[in-house]
Amino acid sequence: MRSNTKGDLSYNYAIDTERFKHTSLQMVVGSNVDILFHAFFADVIVEDGAVTGVVCETKSGRQAIYGRIVIDATGDGDVAFRAGVPYWQTKADEASRLNDCLMYKIAGFPEDTTAKGCIIGRTMVVWGPSPGAHNGADARELTEEEIDVRLAVYDDLEEKKRDAGGQLDGAAVIDTGALIGVRQTRFVEGEYRITGEDVLEGREFDDAVAMAHVFAIGEAAGVAGARCCTTDRTPRTLDVERLQATLIEQGCEIGQGKRR
Repeated sequence: MRSNTKGDLSYNYAIDTERFKHTSLQMVVGSNVDILFHAFFADVIVEDGAVTGVVCETKSGRQAIYGRIVIDATGDGDVAFRAGVPYWQTKADEASRLNDCLMYKIAGFPEDTTAKGCIIGRTMVVWGPSPGAHNGADARELTEEEIDVRLAVYDDLEEKKRDAGGQLDGAAVIDTGALIGVRQTRFVEGEYRITGEDVLEGREFDDAVAMAHVFAIGEAAGVAGARCCTTDRTPRTLDVERLQATLIEQGCEIGQGKRR
């Protein structure tokens, strides 16, 4: 069953991505954030064992950016990796993992379709071709993945049409992801590694700040960074209960039964 209702566990839940880009940029600009687009992380600045800044490559040349708190939002732990932070990674098929794929958007399908996908308006986003198990943190392998999936998009749609029994008749590709969707690369070694047993038994942790979703984790990291700056603390010494309270006040569902 399709559902766009908050709280329902549905892979069909979708947002207007263009409106999201516009709204999020409005929020950042309205908060007087010093924005620098078209800048690519290159290296870290480490002083006395702490990351105090990053080196970026920009259209204007190489620049150093310092900050009281540095948040690694690369998705692959690039900043942490360059800083020498311990991590673990499944690089191929040596263990169970989620493989990368290229998602794409289609239109022109029957209005009453029951085909699998995330529908918004008269368009649908579908899970596209996957290159199999690769190391998404390796530039050469990632390039090969990108080439493979982009060349496979139209064959993937034709296969979906054949399997859908008419539910995708008339569908055509109208957009593809800006980049291949990398599902997992480096996992930073924290104070504790959650196990499958923890999940199955529903174990609770007093220091939980986010459910396992990129938006939730990003908000928790941002709020934690801000509180570190305003309280002159490091992330390790931050008052977790105050952080949790702030997140809950903002409407976050941080898990462990803690919500507004």
